[in-house]
Amino acid sequence: MDSVPSSEFTESPTYAHSNSTNGSAFNAVPFVPLGGSDVTNVGTMRLRFSDGNNGTLTYTYLGTSVTKAITRQVFSDPVTVCR
Repeated sequence: MDSVPSSEFTESPTYAHSNSTNGSAFNAVPFVPLGGSDVTNVGTMRLRFSDGNNGTLTYTYLGTSVTKAITRQVFSDPVTVCR
């Protein structure tokens, strides 16, 4: 079972449903593709950026809500400028 955001995105803030899937392993023989009954909505996810370096991730999973501050990690010097 995996939980992944779906592709229902809007401009700002970014928003998605979080879905749980239940089906064959990717290497199963025979592989059985997912059907509509194999996908369950388990929550939502929202990503908002306050600037090029900071944002907030808010999600609900199985009724539990969580909000996390996120900050860009710098891996090089000089720093790339996000606009």
